[in-house]
Amino acid sequence: MSHPCTPVHQPAIYILFYKKQYILCNMNSATHRVGIIGFGKEGRSLFNYLKKSKKYKNSDFWILDKNPKIEIPKNTNSQTGKSYLKNLDKFDTLFRSPGAHFLLKEIQHAKKKGVKIESATKLFFEEIPKKKIIGVTGSKGKGTTATLIHKMLKASGKKVILAGNIGIPMTDTIQKAKNTDYIVLELSSFQLQDLNTSPHIAVILDMFPEHLDVHKNINEYLNAKTNIYSHQTKDDKTFYFKNNSLTKKIASYGKGKKIGITPKENNLTKNFDIASAVAESLGVKKKTIKSVLKNFKGRPHRLEVVLVKNNITYINDSAATNPEATSAAMRTLTENQKQETKGKSFKSAVFSSKSLILIAGGSDKRLDYAPLSKTIQKEKSVKLVILYGENKNKIEKSIQESRKKIKISKSKNLKEAFKAANAFAKKSKENTTILLSPASASFDQFKNYEDRGNQFKKLVMDLKK
Repeated sequence: MSHPCTPVHQPAIYILFYKKQYILCNMNSATHRVGIIGFGKEGRSLFNYLKKSKKYKNSDFWILDKNPKIEIPKNTNSQTGKSYLKNLDKFDTLFRSPGAHFLLKEIQHAKKKGVKIESATKLFFEEIPKKKIIGVTGSKGKGTTATLIHKMLKASGKKVILAGNIGIPMTDTIQKAKNTDYIVLELSSFQLQDLNTSPHIAVILDMFPEHLDVHKNINEYLNAKTNIYSHQTKDDKTFYFKNNSLTKKIASYGKGKKIGITPKENNLTKNFDIASAVAESLGVKKKTIKSVLKNFKGRPHRLEVVLVKNNITYINDSAATNPEATSAAMRTLTENQKQETKGKSFKSAVFSSKSLILIAGGSDKRLDYAPLSKTIQKEKSVKLVILYGENKNKIEKSIQESRKKIKISKSKNLKEAFKAANAFAKKSKENTTILLSPASASFDQFKNYEDRGNQFKKLVMDLKK
């Protein structure tokens, strides 16, 4: 059977209801046709920006999203549901969201047919002089590092904007960015993948396998990351961690000035070191940098101390979506055992406990859990590991292969895992920390890692009732 959109002398533009989906068909209009793939927070921001843009003034906009129930702006065409990626070659320009992988076969087919593939990230770099842009990437720690750089520059009197993967769409900031000194962008592999311009200052944090449920292999993932520096000139700069082999390797190929950073500690506080180095290179005084670090309260879901009650410390690290991030969190805690937990600041997310209960598990991203297993094997304070989620058996097997005699318990969901952790902690005579640091994505049981973290915090706060 031929495709329902096979030309049969149809009108210039028409929509066909086929297999319970509305499909865009046979567009022969002279109007410039623009498709926006993905209509989440970034897609909506992009749509609003393009509608006001002179360049796209007379364009015919289409919203393409896999959610058939997504709210579409009035008087705007849409193609949603399972067929949302059909007939992409009928567009003149496609703007993809980070969730629409650049190497998707449908996008690549459209590209081969002459369709221009754009993104909000590419648009931002076209509109804003690169000399203003500081880009931060890595497998983990991007948000914290970008936030710290932003705070340090702002504290020094600079006009600065924070945007990107951190949750602030770049197209929301374009007009304001034209009148600022610097823009700090958190950039993911999906935003960098087809970028043809690099920021003036590139910051590359720890690199390790990540998002292998989307990227076909580690090389594709790393190649995407290289765009943060691969288009730099000798007048640009690249900051990177010298003690991470993958980071050091990919940073070596850029043309910009390379500034290697050796962190003081091999834990999450290493991001403080590289943020400080970047800020200092831009003229921020050491006194200002120290003040920002001292007062930094951290970001939600990143070693967030939720409650200390009855000698039990509850910490939410839901943003740890891979084994290396959880390992770093455990090192950060155990290397500071002698310090007392005070308040809820990031730097005080340390504990005087001799006992650690780890809650981990979630949806699998085809990652190797050996780094987590090795950390558990090394850290004597780990008394119990509670696993839940679709990958709990895979993590359990990895831990058991380390041959460490560690107690492992499996639960159906986070609520049951929390209940088991709390029961174990109450029986312990030692000060105990319950750490939610999943080492996994959240999509098997939650909307996202924020939802997971918020549900954990609710479980904790219910203890106060």
